[in-house]
Amino acid sequence: MFKSLLIKMKSNTRLAGAINVGLIVFLSLYVFSIPAFSGRAKLYLISYALMAVLGLLITIKYILYEKFSFDRRLLIVFLFVVEALIGTIIYSHEFRHWLTIALLFITCVIFYYSFCAIDKSRLVQKIIAYSLLVFGLYFAFHYRGAILKFNLDNPLGRDFDNVNTVGTYFSLGSSLFLYLALSTDKKFGLLYVIPCGFMLFLGLFTGSRHFIITTGITFIVTIFVAIKTKKWIAFLVIVGVIAMFFAGIQLPQLAPLKERINRGLTTLFGIGNSKYDPSAVQRTIWPQYGYNLGSKVLLFGYGAEGFSIYSGIGTYSHNTYSEIICNFGLFGTLIFYTAFLLPLFLAIRSRKRLLSFVIVVVTFYIAKGFFGVYFASKDAYLMIALIMYLAKDIRLGNYVGFGVNSFASNAYCEVNI
Repeated sequence: MFKSLLIKMKSNTRLAGAINVGLIVFLSLYVFSIPAFSGRAKLYLISYALMAVLGLLITIKYILYEKFSFDRRLLIVFLFVVEALIGTIIYSHEFRHWLTIALLFITCVIFYYSFCAIDKSRLVQKIIAYSLLVFGLYFAFHYRGAILKFNLDNPLGRDFDNVNTVGTYFSLGSSLFLYLALSTDKKFGLLYVIPCGFMLFLGLFTGSRHFIITTGITFIVTIFVAIKTKKWIAFLVIVGVIAMFFAGIQLPQLAPLKERINRGLTTLFGIGNSKYDPSAVQRTIWPQYGYNLGSKVLLFGYGAEGFSIYSGIGTYSHNTYSEIICNFGLFGTLIFYTAFLLPLFLAIRSRKRLLSFVIVVVTFYIAKGFFGVYFASKDAYLMIALIMYLAKDIRLGNYVGFGVNSFASNAYCEVNI
């Protein structure tokens, strides 16, 4: 009876269509929920519920319509979870925080197979970009009073999360839309400049220097990658963007943001005559402290929350490289960044235009790592899953550069289960 029911369900085209629509809807809702609810008490449960539904839909999809095979590259993330457990058992004993990393591995797997089930890379990119845009609209409505008054005196975003974290979402969203604008052949692609500019505008209200620097670096790389066949045009566009930034920062309305930038420059480099900035001092000293602590247990680190506990500071170091060295040692650092660098390596050596997107994503997280900690952030595992999905058809021995001029077949998974 159960077997006959499965056969009927497999032959039901309406059910298959409904599941596909459900995957897109719940993936969109979950991506929206990351910035909208993850940093808010009790509301973060909404994200858990959405992920549970998405996981259920993926399970049904593969039981009924797909042949499931496990991609061994996902084991990179799993190995990071295992390695993180070693230091946690020996030193920090913060198993609750380690469990967060373990659950993020499951989240990464669900993301990856959601992308494989949708199997339209451009659509997946747009789902993520538009979901972040919807959050931007929600943010703008929530802070409509301050935004309409163009009040930058008080950074916005604390109702959602740390303002630097919120700025990260706007930085990522604007970078995705810039890539879509520059990589779309049709003139319609220029319309993506509108949401890109909107996300940039909202990011200014967070008052985050992290947002400005990360976005600037990512934009420069995105322009070069997307217009790589016309380097002079790319160069002129970059010069134009930089000139617009320096011209815009002189506007009276942006004076509070300009002052924050000046305080950081004065504190770090002695440039200008602004007051010293305690935040900039902390972001300089704490990472150095993290490297120093990490050097004492260099192989496996102190485990989850290791820096927070053994530094005595009680919080993170505001630098991914310092934090991950301190918490998870050289092995943990190597494993975690392999999840980014392997798809990047394939993207650079590949001739697939779409994989240039991987370069943009990895650049974003390399830049972000200097200003925040993201090895336990949902957005990082979302993008790890995305770049692994984009590189899923490429094998180390099956692309230009290893004497083979053709790509592997679409059978992306290496271990059949």
